[in-house]
Amino acid sequence: MAHQAIDYRWALFYPSLYGYGIWQAFNAAKANNDKMLGNDAGQRTYLSGFFLGLVLGMDFGLFWHDSSFITHFSFIRLLDFPVFNGLTLGLMVGILGHIMENLFYRKYKAVHSN
Repeated sequence: MAHQAIDYRWALFYPSLYGYGIWQAFNAAKANNDKMLGNDAGQRTYLSGFFLGLVLGMDFGLFWHDSSFITHFSFIRLLDFPVFNGLTLGLMVGILGHIMENLFYRKYKAVHSN
């Protein structure tokens, strides 16, 4: 009964806040560590693709947790729960975002290093 009364669309905002907070804290810690070691801090942010993918994946995973595709197959029945579906889809899209960021950054670095 509680599952039917909850409007999960209200919860879509929270994974975005958590993902942004983790990304911001990681980049701030990276810049502080570089300053303490005397290294050039630079302007590049790190893991942007991973955290953007994580936030998008968590949002869409939470939104699509009760789709007919998931309820049709019994071996992925665990993904019917919004938290598990959000985390699973978030990690998958996050890893894909990290791979894409590395590929694009390498191309950008190769073009502008000449």
